[in-house]
Amino acid sequence: MPSSADMLIPASPDVSPSTELDNAQSNSQQTFSFHPKYALPVYEVVFSVEGKGFILDSSKLSRHSPFLGHMLSDGNLGGTLDPGTEDCEGSQKEREGSRKNPIIIAGLTAQAFEDFMDWFNHIALEPLKTEHTEQLLNILHISHMWQMEQGVKFAASQLIKQSLHPVHRLRLAQQYGLQDWIEIPLRMLLSTPLELYTEVNENNLDFPLYVIIATTKESIATARKRLAHHPPFPADSDNTPFCLHHTVCKKVWYEKWFLVLGRSIHHPSEHFPIILIPETLEKMDHRGMNPECKKYVLEWIQTNFFSLIRKEEDLIQQAITTVHGMFF
Repeated sequence: MPSSADMLIPASPDVSPSTELDNAQSNSQQTFSFHPKYALPVYEVVFSVEGKGFILDSSKLSRHSPFLGHMLSDGNLGGTLDPGTEDCEGSQKEREGSRKNPIIIAGLTAQAFEDFMDWFNHIALEPLKTEHTEQLLNILHISHMWQMEQGVKFAASQLIKQSLHPVHRLRLAQQYGLQDWIEIPLRMLLSTPLELYTEVNENNLDFPLYVIIATTKESIATARKRLAHHPPFPADSDNTPFCLHHTVCKKVWYEKWFLVLGRSIHHPSEHFPIILIPETLEKMDHRGMNPECKKYVLEWIQTNFFSLIRKEEDLIQQAITTVHGMFF
């Protein structure tokens, strides 16, 4: 009679015990191979920032940064030289980048380097807004310094969401080659009173950039005043369409222009882009004006007056192009 232990083992009538043993040995001796993405060697390199040491994987750094790849490929960096290698005084030498002879990084704080390495090693960043902004600036600075494109893109994509002063944004764009950071802050500055530019000393404009913005603002102000004081309307000799109450139509048009649209153009703090004039006029209630007259005037504006309406936008685009050329 079989024992209770024997009853727990499933019967294998077609496989002998010796065959099962051979299969187990075969499985344990399967060929071992590395995954191609994770077969790269690991080489230690040590950096010193403000006297604090950071032990890093030089092979990982090299894969993400052409600059570091070139620098760390130097045979005199990292680890210890062969036992027989001695300096001129006969004592053992340590390669730069070893624990005894770390690579010293000047011009950075240990906290800034820690912020960068936290991102590089995918450690969660501090969520507090002010500190997080500083962390992103540190990541941007070191990534740019080490030609690490992924870090620059990451930091820039996150910093654009922060409440940075537009002048600060322009300075970052110039310093770190962020070419798509020009338009938005420049538009903000062109629609902001000059006295607000220097409310924070560190955000002061460089003089050449200030001149570009100031002269563009002056040209825009002239174009806006000219347009606000001269409502677009066809000459009296233009009788299309024929209207028995054309004098009334003209009066309604002028009143709406001066009392509504003109005030928006002249508003000191709420900027109204004059490129929106046709759209605004079309939606405006011109009660008392012949609908056919209004339709004709709007079409006439698009054909004969649009260059003046586009003047502000053209000046802005010209400033963007000028600043872009100055920065890059």
